[in-house]
Amino acid sequence: MPKWNGLKLVSLVAALATSGALTTASAQTTFDDVKQEVHALTEVIGDYTHDRRVALTEASRATLQSIDESILELNTKIRDDWGEMSDASKAKAEAAMENLHLRRLAVAERLGALEQSSSSSWSDIRSGFSVAFTDLQLAWEQAKQEFDTD
Repeated sequence: MPKWNGLKLVSLVAALATSGALTTASAQTTFDDVKQEVHALTEVIGDYTHDRRVALTEASRATLQSIDESILELNTKIRDDWGEMSDASKAKAEAAMENLHLRRLAVAERLGALEQSSSSSWSDIRSGFSVAFTDLQLAWEQAKQEFDTD
C-alpha cells in the first residue's frame, strides 16, 4: 500500500470516528442506494427551516455515514488493485482520494457550523452546507465510477 494511502486513510478514519460516522453496516449498501440517498438529501436541504435543524443534521449524518462506508470500500478497492495499476492510474487515484478527503472534511466543518447556527445565520450556513455536500457528492460519484469497476 502506498504511503499516502495509509496516512490519508488514518486521518479520514480519525475524522469519521470523531464525528460518530463510522458504524458497522449489517447489510452491504450499493452505490445506487447511497446515490439515491444523497440526491434525496440534497434536494430537501433547501426546504429545512432553522426549527428543523436537528432533523436536517440527523439526516445528513446518516447519509454521510453511507458515503463514508462507500469511500472506505473504494479506498480498499484501489489499494487491492494498486499493483496492477499504471502510474497514470495511480496518480489519478491519489488525486481522487485526496479530493474526497478534502471535500468530506469540508462537509464535516459545514455540518458543525449548521449544528451551531443561530436562526439569523441559518440561510447562509445552510447554503454553504448544501454546496459542500453537493461538491462531495459529485467527487464521490466520479471517483466511484472511475475506480470501482465491479
